Amino acid sequence: MNEESALLRAVIAEPDNLDLRLIFADWYEDQGDPRAHFIRLQIALTRVSKSHPWRREFRRKANALWRRYGRVWNAPIYRRLNQTPLKGQVHARRAAVRGWEYRRGFIEVIQAEAEAFLHHGNVLLDLGPVIEARLFQVHASLNHLVRSPYLSRLQALDLRQNQLTADELAILLTSRHLRELRSLDLSQNHLGDLGAVLLSDTQSLPRLEQLYLWGEVLSEEPLLRLQARFGAGVHASEPYRVDEDSFERRFVSYDDHVAYEDGKALADGLEVDEFDPTGERRPYEADYDFEELIFRDEWEETLGPPAGRCRPDEQPADFDDDLYDDWSEPYD
Repeated sequence: MNEESALLRAVIAEPDNLDLRLIFADWYEDQGDPRAHFIRLQIALTRVSKSHPWRREFRRKANALWRRYGRVWNAPIYRRLNQTPLKGQVHARRAAVRGWEYRRGFIEVIQAEAEAFLHHGNVLLDLGPVIEARLFQVHASLNHLVRSPYLSRLQALDLRQNQLTADELAILLTSRHLRELRSLDLSQNHLGDLGAVLLSDTQSLPRLEQLYLWGEVLSEEPLLRLQARFGAGVHASEPYRVDEDSFERRFVSYDDHVAYEDGKALADGLEVDEFDPTGERRPYEADYDFEELIFRDEWEETLGPPAGRCRPDEQPADFDDDLYDDWSEPYD
């Protein structure tokens, strides 16, 4: 095992130890690798407040580094995956492995089909300090998934848009490998009130802090039970209510910009699905801060254009203006 592999193994073993990541950054710097700066910038983003005057600049510099070197940094990942049975099944829209995300300088999130996670979890979880998985096509593999020890290595599990029912949620909650989860996303499934009750009564999620149920059709009482159990960590759409005068169902989302009634966006007149009123973008992503860079075909669209240059009095002392030579002029 070479020195780089040993450092990566140490980071994977302690994913929340940022000092180990900074030691790795020092090693990259000794090798003349610009990834050292990328790691430090992404870690810095987690340590400054959203209103910090340098935050925008940190994010812009990290994005610029990614644009220049992202393909180079990902090349070893592709080579490694192509030496496994996952060869040819990576990073396509319907591929077994659909992508990964960098947070705090390393791969922390994987996006894969449940079947691939089951059979190749040892490979996927060793790509970096992976603590979150977004899984697709869970139906066919659910009974095997609940018994997978790979789940115990995750701090966050994203199962949104998997068409899961309350019965399937009950199967999921029988797993003894969910005890380390701090975040669970079950948005845009078909759990209903029974699913909310199962979640509020389960003993399988002792460390859960964040529960996402956007787009789920819930009544007021089950939602209150969830809030009593998980407190402010519950992120769900407002419950359906009955208007006493017209007896029409009204649904108001948590999105500050759009209110929905009977599946239509009142603000913009947009057509939306009644059971998926938020569409592709979840409401809580409206204030998303792109600390993590998402590696997929549409990553540039996801990240958006670089922010405009900050005023000289706001620039960090080590700001390197040459980093942006590839841009004819800054974006606003």
